[in-house]
Amino acid sequence: MRWAFEYAALRMVWLKALEPNAAGLTAYRKAGFEPAGRLRQSGYWRGRPCDELLMDATADDFLAAIDPA
Repeated sequence: MRWAFEYAALRMVWLKALEPNAAGLTAYRKAGFEPAGRLRQSGYWRGRPCDELLMDATADDFLAAIDPA
């Protein structure tokens, strides 16, 4: 994330994760990602349809969290 925002000068990074992947969602939140949307029934988890969750992190939020001035 630091590389994306400080060196590549990206304004936002996003990802998709399957809703049943609780461990992954927890890790993404700890990394600074926040929920941004939902794609209903667009993925599969163990052979069953499930929602994909969109998450994003903005440069402003991330940089403020690591350097609260």
